[in-house]
Amino acid sequence: FERYLHWLELARELLADRLDAAGDAAPRDALERIAKQDLLLTAQLGGSPTEIGGELVDRLYQARDGLTAALEGAGAMGDGVRRAVRLAIADDLRLADHLADQLAGAAS
Repeated sequence: FERYLHWLELARELLADRLDAAGDAAPRDALERIAKQDLLLTAQLGGSPTEIGGELVDRLYQARDGLTAALEGAGAMGDGVRRAVRLAIADDLRLADHLADQLAGAAS
């Protein structure tokens, strides 16, 4: 379980690096979708609703912090934990890949 949470953190760090590189070119709708999904997953896992505010990237991290706390609270055998981890990792990696492609296209 700790390894899964570590992978989740690594995926988020990769996404953060790509967001930094993309600057204002990051797709706002994708960031908003990930933040909303993290909030929904948090609620499904029995976590406390998280108030998010500020810049879009800040809201993304606030939502992920809430999801991480809910995952830790639910534990390894919690209902929906594996699904939530898989979705969160996949979304982060998908967006990170999209940003890498976008940056490569802009460089060419």
